Amino acid sequence: MAAAIRAMAGALVFWSVAAAAQMSMTLVPEGKSRIAQPLVIVAPEYPVRALREKKHVEVRVDGKVTAEGRFVASAYAAGEGEESFAQAIRAVLALWRFIPDVEGCKAKDADAILYVWFDMKDDRPSISATLEKPQAPGVKPAGDAAPNRSIRPKSMPAIDYPTNLWFREIEGSVIALVKTNAAGGVDDASVIAFMPNDGFNEAVASALRQAKFDLLDPALQAEGGACIKMDVNFCLKGGGRGWANPRCRQGGRVRGGALEWY
Repeated sequence: MAAAIRAMAGALVFWSVAAAAQMSMTLVPEGKSRIAQPLVIVAPEYPVRALREKKHVEVRVDGKVTAEGRFVASAYAAGEGEESFAQAIRAVLALWRFIPDVEGCKAKDADAILYVWFDMKDDRPSISATLEKPQAPGVKPAGDAAPNRSIRPKSMPAIDYPTNLWFREIEGSVIALVKTNAAGGVDDASVIAFMPNDGFNEAVASALRQAKFDLLDPALQAEGGACIKMDVNFCLKGGGRGWANPRCRQGGRVRGGALEWY
């Protein structure tokens, strides 16, 4: 019995050093963000004909990114004889996930245009994608999240790594919105995107609802509070065998609105 207790204690110590939640935060100016960004991309199957011909193909997909982070396509456009490339995207698009647009510190649907390019680089198939937002003439896109110089956490409960996901060695990433009041207390906290498992969501939302922030900019206090985007990455020492979060590795974080993979 004593040996079992010692073994359990050892396992808990190992857990504490092997698993961690890494957090960063940015201010969403005026409660708005720019066009939704790609988060999880599942590469479509590269058409065999293109492997032989080594040609460049562009496919345009019109549609919208929903508040739940899915892309709903309304039209596919590819060149003559290149319909197989559009079909390859259609087959996997339901598996893609995006960080949705934000307005009023709430996720919202947003019209979007998805461009996907098929190429051969160094005799290897290469697929890249980028997301754009249709704009009326003369309309400037909404601003992106700003640096967090005007906000800082005052108190933040520990975010526990879900036990079942830790045992399965699954890492994860959660993006949440926090709406504060003028005093820095949290009025609302909601998850707007996650990968790959929603089991991390409640651990993040529960901790953020109890958090408090210092609003260093008097303008934020005058506006009645701030909208803060929180990025929380659940990381295992050495990486997860069940699913490894690329944001946990140095150089693995995807930056900007474009992704490329092989």
